[in-house]
Parts: sequence; C-alpha cells; structure tokens
Amino acid sequence: MNNFFTRHLSVFYLIRLVARNYYKNYSSIFTDFVLPMIVMTILFNVLEKEAVSLMLPGILLSPIASSCFISFAICYADWKQSIIVKKIRVSQISTTQLFLSFLIFYFFISLFSFSFGLSYTLLLSEIGLQSLENFETSLSKVNWLWGITAIIQLILIGCVCGYLIGVLSKKTSHVIAMGLTLFLIQSFLLGYYLPVNLIIGKQNTRITSYFMPFYAPTRMFQYNWFKSSETKVFWYSLNEFKEWVPHYTNYVSENWKVLNIDGNYLDESSFIKFNFHPSYWSLILLSFGWFATIGTTSTMISKYGKFD
Repeated sequence: MNNFFTRHLSVFYLIRLVARNYYKNYSSIFTDFVLPMIVMTILFNVLEKEAVSLMLPGILLSPIASSCFISFAICYADWKQSIIVKKIRVSQISTTQLFLSFLIFYFFISLFSFSFGLSYTLLLSEIGLQSLENFETSLSKVNWLWGITAIIQLILIGCVCGYLIGVLSKKTSHVIAMGLTLFLIQSFLLGYYLPVNLIIGKQNTRITSYFMPFYAPTRMFQYNWFKSSETKVFWYSLNEFKEWVPHYTNYVSENWKVLNIDGNYLDESSFIKFNFHPSYWSLILLSFGWFATIGTTSTMISKYGKFD
C-alpha cells in the first residue's frame, strides 16, 4: 500500500516539475498558442472561402499536433540537458512514471491549446471574416463524440512521438530540427495547411499519408467534420470510383456540394453521393497500434539505450 501511494505521489511531483519547466520555456508557449494564432490569421485572411472550408478541420487540429509533439520533445530534451532525468533514474522513479507525468500534463495543455484555437476561430468568425462565414453552422453540426475521440487519439499519439524524438535527441536544437521537419511533413500530407482534396486526389501523396502516425485521428476528425457540414469531398477521384464500383449511379442529393480533385464544384448532373472512408473503429484500432508501437519503442530506448 505504501508503494502504491509513493508511486502516485511521485507522478504528481513530476507533473509539477514538468509544469514549472513548461512555464519557464517561452518557446513552448509560443509554439502552442502564439504560432497557431498567427497561422490562422494569415490563412483565414488570404485564402478563399472554399479553400478554408477544406482546410478548417486540419487547421483546428494543428495546435494539438504542435503542442503534444514539438513542445513535449523540447521539454524532455531540456530535462536531459539539466541532468534531471539522470537524477530521476538513480531514484526509485521509473521510466514509465516519468513518461506518464509528461503525458498527463501535455494531454491537458493540448486540450487547452485546441480550445484556444477554436475560440480564436470563433472570434474571427464573429468579426465577420468572409472565409469563416459558415463556421458556426458547421461547428454546430459536428458529432463531437467522434470529434473528441479523434482529438484524444491525436494527443496520445503526438505525445509518444514527442517522447521518441526527445529520447533520440541529445540537444534541444536536434529536437527542434527533427520535430519541425516531421511536423511539417505530416501537416502538409494530412491537410493541415493544404486543402485536403489536393492531397487525397493524388495517389502518391494519398498513399504516403497512410504511413503518417497522425493519419488515423486526423482523418477521423476530417471525415466527421465534412460529413456534418455542407461541403462534401471526393476522398478518391471519379475515375478510381468508376473502376471500383462498375454499377454506380449518378444522382443529385440536396445539401451535397461535391468537390472534385481540382477544388471546383461539379456540375449538378455529375453529382455523386460518395463518402467512402474507413470505419471509425478501424481508425481507432490503427491509432492504438501506433500509440502502442511508438510508446513501447520509446520506453525501451529510454531505459536501455545510450542516447541520454
């Protein structure tokens, strides 16, 4: 019983240390809150309404990915440089407890970062920004049960990816280089900063996106968002659809504005109600596989590796 309470008190103590280090690290605060706000302001003012509607779910997820991935890795690398991790290792605190403390803290920071980005987008919408004209309507139609499920998955996978980067890197500069590179690759391939139909409309980029750790939670959030909004996206090109389904039927459906892979609205006579995507449960299973694989790998490297 004493060991049980000792373990839990150790985790709470570590969470306090992580929080103290986070508040002293201005780069993490900038990455989690200021940078997403700047990106949102630029994109929402520069892009047309149609492009924003395709990028909006990805833009809303980007602060989460940035927080639990880059900030997590930077914080852990700072700890290693200040020899806190080495002191912890000679104590009775395990590697699992250390990771758990980071995970709990960054879980709530990532949720707060998402809420902050969502509130800022609502503020821009209230101001009357033309590109966000239908934002509140779309937001009210989203099934937030699946939306929050996708957000939780993204946070968990982002945290284990950040932990792996932090474990493998010897310096904070290495973390920033590796973290930003991987983050930007995933951001563009998954439609955070590009219209999602441009990615899924090309076979090479679409197939490459399947191997991104953030793929499953991001696609779940995007599917859920587009399914609830008035804008529907071709997840695959019309030619591929014809090949897979020989006896398809063309018809017009109310409230379905279908975009082709070039981002233009199709003719009404060519409308196809086509919303092909993997089931939510298969995406959840894929997310769990990524989380277990990366988490186990990171823990083993941290425990037995010589990267520290």
